[in-house]
Amino acid sequence: MNGSPEKTVVNTINASFTGIKGEVIVNALSEQGVYVGISSACSTLGGEGDYVLNAMNISDEKISGSFRISMSRYTTDEEIDEFIEILRNVVSFLNF
Repeated sequence: MNGSPEKTVVNTINASFTGIKGEVIVNALSEQGVYVGISSACSTLGGEGDYVLNAMNISDEKISGSFRISMSRYTTDEEIDEFIEILRNVVSFLNF
């Protein structure tokens, strides 16, 4: 997880995995029917990088690998468990 759990929106997580670009994770997850976003929720389209993650002193490598997971009040525990399993498989495959 990128950032502090105490200073985040409760339904949104920004995460990254070392050595894997965020875009690659997002594409791999979408092939599995799971849709997440790239970068932080506050990033600017067409802007110079991600100013929020930069301001948090997140490394460039983590920023390039970041992706955003958002949930709603309707997200079930089963859906979260399924997402975690799919994410584990995707990251394991991409780290081959």
